[in-house]
Amino acid sequence: GQTRSDQLAAAAAYRGWCDARAAGKERGYCEARYLNARALRDLEAARGELLRHLASARFVKAPTAEGIAEASTFAGDDALLRGVLCAALYPNVAAATRTAPGSRAAQRTPYEKVTLPGGHRSGGDAQVWVHPSSINARPERAESGLYVYLDKVETSRLFLRETTRVSAAALLLFGATPAELDVERVKTCGRVELAGGVRVRASPQTVLLFKLLRRELDALLTRKARAPDAWPEEEPQGEVVLSTVRAVVAGC
Repeated sequence: GQTRSDQLAAAAAYRGWCDARAAGKERGYCEARYLNARALRDLEAARGELLRHLASARFVKAPTAEGIAEASTFAGDDALLRGVLCAALYPNVAAATRTAPGSRAAQRTPYEKVTLPGGHRSGGDAQVWVHPSSINARPERAESGLYVYLDKVETSRLFLRETTRVSAAALLLFGATPAELDVERVKTCGRVELAGGVRVRASPQTVLLFKLLRRELDALLTRKARAPDAWPEEEPQGEVVLSTVRAVVAGC
């Protein structure tokens, strides 16, 4: 629950399953955590297929154990992984506000009120709930912040499924489009207007830095796509760009 991320929790469960299986303890591991071994094996097969596609596109050097290890250099970088999730799930963004209950409320502790900007039929904000299956449904500590989510499902309420808490920096760097990182607009209103109506307060100087860094990252990816046999991320300029990206998302 401390990860505040369903996706990262699933990844940790998968890694634990791999270790347990190697030690001959797969059944006990799955039973103790209510995991489906067949689903995990299906996930392993899908992961292998993705790895082969990445190797074919030359984003991974080889679909081997050594190739996996090299491609997984930053697999433990929690802040960077949340940024990658922003890139994958944007513009599915919701805002959480730490809210104190009313004097008559049965629940006396603060809670997170989650809203979906522009999600109401009228175009206004809609209150939503994190799906009960999520580790974020009952956070140990209520905090204001942002979520990215996989999808919405409406039953008795409008629920968000597969949620992850993310920083504003991760959203600005990995989610926001170049048009949304409008420095002149930020000079006027003091915030970035993200897709769906989510607002992030930032100074024009900060937004300009994010815009420039995003441009460098996009250029690195474009160069790799156009010249698959090149490895620009291993060159000095590429290393500087990637280390800066990691430092920015880790420090915010």
